[in-house]
Amino acid sequence: MALYWKDVNGRNWPVCACLKAWLPVYQDALLAAGVIKRGLDVWQTIGGAPASGGTHVSGQCVDTAQTSTKAIRIARDMGADASWFRPENWDNSGGGAHAHLNLRGCPHGSASADRQYTSVHQGVDHGKNGLANGAPDPGPKPLSKRTWAQGITYAEEHLMALSDADIDKIAKRVWEYGIASTYDDANKGKKYKAQTHLASNNKFGHEILDKLEGEVEPPKA
Repeated sequence: MALYWKDVNGRNWPVCACLKAWLPVYQDALLAAGVIKRGLDVWQTIGGAPASGGTHVSGQCVDTAQTSTKAIRIARDMGADASWFRPENWDNSGGGAHAHLNLRGCPHGSASADRQYTSVHQGVDHGKNGLANGAPDPGPKPLSKRTWAQGITYAEEHLMALSDADIDKIAKRVWEYGIASTYDDANKGKKYKAQTHLASNNKFGHEILDKLEGEVEPPKA
């Protein structure tokens, strides 16, 4: 059965099972880091673009428009060490600027995708840029050496974790505005309950935190 990942614009992109699990977490990690404000801009998932050299034919790789060093660093921390920014004309044939992300440990990829890790002439594990020219790896160091699955766990535990200050800020505002009306009014631990809920739901917390940024403190009663 064909698998798809839907982006924030409602477009369905063909993916392997690994990309389907990894992409939404990568997107959430970029949102939490402030790299994007809405969603990933995907250029290619499974596809046969000639310039890609067969790396996208069966999964494992994705191209996006998020090309900053921070975006590449997060991808590498999340188990996609073979990730690079490809600048304009990267292939000497007018290729457009994009980020190429390749998941370590994905069993669905092509031999070309695997060579971006293993080849002594191209592989990132050998200090190369994943291209036939065998140039040095220009991406951020060190490599994480995580698999894509380990990268998801790392992101959920570290990249998207709310700080104690963030949790306290959100819980305080939730309490002041009465948003947490589901909590028992007779319970003196209402603020603690809000903190516990937010700490266990990082994505929800970040969404609220974004709305609070720059907001003027409410007047004291």
